[in-house]
Amino acid sequence: VKGRFDEANFEEAVVESAQKLVPITVTLWNKVQNKMLPTPAKFHYMFNMRELSRVFQGVVLCTRDRFNKNDPELPIFGGKVETPEGYIVGLWRHECERVFCDKLTTQQDKNWTLDLIQNLIKETFGEDVNKQTQEPLYFVDFLREPILDEDTGETIEANPSNYESIENLEVLRAVVESRQRQFN
Repeated sequence: VKGRFDEANFEEAVVESAQKLVPITVTLWNKVQNKMLPTPAKFHYMFNMRELSRVFQGVVLCTRDRFNKNDPELPIFGGKVETPEGYIVGLWRHECERVFCDKLTTQQDKNWTLDLIQNLIKETFGEDVNKQTQEPLYFVDFLREPILDEDTGETIEANPSNYESIENLEVLRAVVESRQRQFN
């Protein structure tokens, strides 16, 4: 994570937040692994090192222009997120929910894990970032329009893949319906 979020391209607060992600992910993984033990009804509740790598795979895939200090006009983050630090923590939260919570079968187990994630955010990043990440961010890789050559009008890249947050679910719905109309 340190190599991805370096001081040359990112604000100090983003770099500091990124460096805290590894220890709190390991803490989350240990607590989930100790609490969510496999049973005959929940035999798939096995958490190994692969979960850690899947969390950071999503963090590393995210489009960096959302927190780049060299970009004077930061795009809208989505949800209640107002700062680049909140955005990286919201991304981390999304990835943890995707990796850990999606594996769980009962709402009670999911709620316990969501509470654990939010408590770790509050303890590690403080009240301001905690408030910004109360509402989840959703990340997708199909928001951007095709890239066209300005001179010829030819499609350079039909489906640019940029893993980034959506502003809200209504925006996502509009994009999905628009793409569906194109393909039908």
